[in-house]
Amino acid sequence: MTDRRIRKTEQALQNAFAELIREKELPMITIRELCEKADINKSTFYLHYRDIYDLASSMKRQFLNDCYRIITKYDVLEFAANSTEIWTDILKLFHEKNNAHIAFINSPSILALAPTLEEGILSPLMEKAKNDHPELSQDSLQKLRIAITFITSGSIGLLQSIDFEDLPEAIRFISTQLQNGF
Repeated sequence: MTDRRIRKTEQALQNAFAELIREKELPMITIRELCEKADINKSTFYLHYRDIYDLASSMKRQFLNDCYRIITKYDVLEFAANSTEIWTDILKLFHEKNNAHIAFINSPSILALAPTLEEGILSPLMEKAKNDHPELSQDSLQKLRIAITFITSGSIGLLQSIDFEDLPEAIRFISTQLQNGF
């Protein structure tokens, strides 16, 4: 378990970063302004992260891990049928993180950082599908990968294209369409 002071410092840095990334692109954020906003010393920042890109990658990794954890509560073959619950849980995650993840979705410079969507969600999800369903043929796995890629990429596109306040209604609509077929 991480020390409470370390968690508090990392949370302050992440919150400050989330605010700054809404205002400007990643290369334009300085460690000095981040530390001022987080109310910590630069030396404290360097105890936790190598540079601003390390912080962004760490936050992105956590975001993808959180999404993967939510998705894998459900059987991968029931992804579409459980889309309402999955989306609801992801929305709760956004609210728990004070909507900091929205900034990641809308920042091309962060989307380009490691880990990629492929590394963070798609490949692990396909591995889980192979382990959970050894009866699936290569063809079935390939079709599943296509479907998951479509849904995941579409979800990110949806998050990028609408206001966060409109998201619950959009999710209800998309979930219904997924369950009933377009």
